Amino acid sequence: MAAKCPVLIDGVYYDSLSEASNKLEKDHRTIWRRCQSNKYSNYKYTERIIIIYEEKRCNCCKKIKKMLEFSKKCDTLDGYTTYCKKCKNKWNSNWRKRNPDIVKSMNLKHYNNIDLNSYNEMFVKQKGKCAICNKHQSEFKRSLAVDHDHKTGKIRKLLCVKCNAGLGQFNDNVSLLNSAISYLKENSNE
Repeated sequence: MAAKCPVLIDGVYYDSLSEASNKLEKDHRTIWRRCQSNKYSNYKYTERIIIIYEEKRCNCCKKIKKMLEFSKKCDTLDGYTTYCKKCKNKWNSNWRKRNPDIVKSMNLKHYNNIDLNSYNEMFVKQKGKCAICNKHQSEFKRSLAVDHDHKTGKIRKLLCVKCNAGLGQFNDNVSLLNSAISYLKENSNE
């Protein structure tokens, strides 16, 4: 017997035979037989109706918010996350602060296709200094960036943010860099 099947009786939708039986005060076997029979056209099985809600309660802040304030998630009944976007962002931010090594490892893998051990080996090899300006990482707010060849994708060395951005601005072009050096030499006050 299909007790969980939704039914339509006299134009009224019921989630299951049990619900219809309770509300109509009829035996669910009677309803089931009538749904099976062609004799009762006002009793029939139907597709499940999904109710679309306009608001939802966040499981974190416990506030009722509009559905637009939740991210979509296909594996939940209503198709949305249980936390609102604001609470989820706070949670993500706190997680990142508690797990800086994991975040750094994930970013290195995603952007440079290297792991944290490879980065640390390069860092030790360079004695924690930028390969161009030779300043130690402790002089910077951010960690040393992984420099790579934009054409081949090959990892080169670790650079400070300024040196890495400088190379990027010159498109890794040696003749452009030589022109910039010549320009600086010609126009310096020394």
